[in-house]
Amino acid sequence: MQKFGLLTGIVAILAACINVAPHATAAAPPQTLKILGASAQLRVTVSPGIGSYAVTFTPFHWSFGGTVGKPITQAMIKSGTDANGHWREIAFTWPGEQANPAFIRCYSKTPIIEFNLDIHGPGQAPFPIFPAVRQAPAGLLHLSFANHVFYPHVFKTAPTAAPWILFDRHFNTVVISPLHSFMTNAMIGNGRSLIGQTVGPRVRLTGGALRLATIMVFGHGIENTFSQWGRALTTSFHRPHTANNADPLLKYLGYWTDNGAIYYYNFDKTIGYTGTLLAVKKQFASEHIPLHYMQLDSWWYQKSNTSVSGRPLGAMNDKIAQGTWNHYGGTMLYKAAPELFPDGLAAFQHHLGMPLITHARWIDPASPYHTKYLISGVAAIDPRWWNHIVHYLYASGVICYEQDWLNEIYRHSPAMATTPGVGRAFTDDMAAACQKYGLAMQYCMETPRFLLQGAHYGNLTSVRVATDRFCPDRYNDAIYNDAFASAIGSWPWVDNFRSTETENLLVATLTAGPVGVSDAMGKESASNIFHAIRADGVIVKPDQPLVPTDQTILADALRQRRPLIAATFTNHGCRTDYVFICRRKHDHSTFAFTPASLGFFGQCYLYNLLRHSGRAQAAKAIVSAHLKPGGWRCYELCPIKSGMALLGDTAQFVPTGRSRIPHAAISHGTLTIALRFAKGEAALPLQVYAAAMPKVTTSSGAISAVRYHGHIASFQVKRSSSSSAETITITVRAGG
Repeated sequence: MQKFGLLTGIVAILAACINVAPHATAAAPPQTLKILGASAQLRVTVSPGIGSYAVTFTPFHWSFGGTVGKPITQAMIKSGTDANGHWREIAFTWPGEQANPAFIRCYSKTPIIEFNLDIHGPGQAPFPIFPAVRQAPAGLLHLSFANHVFYPHVFKTAPTAAPWILFDRHFNTVVISPLHSFMTNAMIGNGRSLIGQTVGPRVRLTGGALRLATIMVFGHGIENTFSQWGRALTTSFHRPHTANNADPLLKYLGYWTDNGAIYYYNFDKTIGYTGTLLAVKKQFASEHIPLHYMQLDSWWYQKSNTSVSGRPLGAMNDKIAQGTWNHYGGTMLYKAAPELFPDGLAAFQHHLGMPLITHARWIDPASPYHTKYLISGVAAIDPRWWNHIVHYLYASGVICYEQDWLNEIYRHSPAMATTPGVGRAFTDDMAAACQKYGLAMQYCMETPRFLLQGAHYGNLTSVRVATDRFCPDRYNDAIYNDAFASAIGSWPWVDNFRSTETENLLVATLTAGPVGVSDAMGKESASNIFHAIRADGVIVKPDQPLVPTDQTILADALRQRRPLIAATFTNHGCRTDYVFICRRKHDHSTFAFTPASLGFFGQCYLYNLLRHSGRAQAAKAIVSAHLKPGGWRCYELCPIKSGMALLGDTAQFVPTGRSRIPHAAISHGTLTIALRFAKGEAALPLQVYAAAMPKVTTSSGAISAVRYHGHIASFQVKRSSSSSAETITITVRAGG
């Protein structure tokens, strides 16, 4: 009995130690944890006892508050550094059986917040919502991109994987978007009583982990903050921004056979499809128009005659030779149709003498590829398939792979939306194979989630921003979408048009992306084309894509029906802006803006690129006019310094584009211009605004045909030889 009593006492003492020890060594959880970021302009607070959190941006007096719904545990402050800089975070354990780790992070120097929750499987809907912001600033306006083909912008919060842009009438802005798992996750809420992200309702997480990550970027200016968001996103993925002349597609004029083109499923029956395209090149060359690549659309390879939904189809063109090329279904064999290319694609490319861009669709359910490779629905998720087809393209002189029908591929490949990793395998394997063989990529018919995923890939150099056959009806969507394309590090492509369509050619050039025409032989306009390119085919383009002004976005959000005003620029010492204005359907006729709203101050010169006339004016002075239905204007805005302003080579749509004027500066009454000549160009025109007749000299060559009228000095710059490219320096000294 004594032994038993002693043993009982020892057990009781041990039990007491076990129960007491945690309380004795652990302090009571703090009521609130706080961290600061963005040079103390951002504040994050977490209250573990009630599971609430808040993000406050003091310059705007904005606060966003939410809750996880239950108390949280193991909350602590951590710090570290990643690609976006030094950060501090409040890490904690999400309440529930699986104890998933979560954090809210802010960056020391930049106004960026990251929310993160790693969800470990198994699991299925309903998944947690994080963030789940229930308290937001009142009166914010919303802009996002719908879950439809070519991601049309909407002035509401779209329930998909897309950035949400929230702004007030003073252009204070925050952009919120997913940062991970784009194929399965989505933003949810109305932007007022709920701003959140969660996992799609069809997802089944059988094991492993799924990341629910959200990025939040604050800034002043709608387009400026959207660009900052894009830089934060691509920096997170270590994805460099593609230069706008990084490959032949971006640098040079090309020829397209896409839907809407003259030779889309159509050719001269007397010489065949390949003969027709060879004749196109010859025709352009006869007018000294340099083409540097040719795009082959879906007609070039072997397809089924069944739609992606299984509906039987007829021939695309029943007035011309039949065969697998003339079908409009899914890919049967991604190989040149022998009816069109009896010697193969490589032989045609060699004869053509210029590189190719090739289009691709979905993989048909009846394709023999299903027996050899891993295909999910209608999408290849097998690296072997991608290496097989990209090697074939590489050996055939292809420089860019265009993946079309992305919206339908996602819709008809259900595992992309239900199984984490499947959608990313499709895009990762595509990008890796193209990278291996040096091919660029282009996305077409994409939805927002593909653009976000595309932010990972440095070789995704261009994305389509409008539906087939570019025309004025497409301008509104294309110009709004330009900003999204640019934000993910790529360049916008508006699609094909005729070179005789001056307005379409102008807008395409101002996007700073590809420029490609689709004329019938003998119908091309050389004079129009040379407004967009140099003699060697290099596009003379601005630094950034054409995007709506903040004033236009605000007016559209408020449904004020004003004409669309969009702008872009060249900034190489003397910043030049290009302002495009068009009257859309249902718009009022009058437009108005000030150069000051675009960042100008003091005096500037307003040059009408259509009428080739202009005036000096104060930056705060209003520019206004009436437009007829469908009417448009395009202005060049140049700052006046030391009584001078550089208008540039006004024979171009973009007179100061870097491929024509790589550098310019005005200082102490002297304007210095670096002027780039292409091979074959012997003389180039320049125009300068000057309060008095200036003195013009050059480092080499000669200045001729000098005229001074209406405060505009016009002159020709000649060089001694046009056998090669050359940059020469022109000096303009103020008169008076």
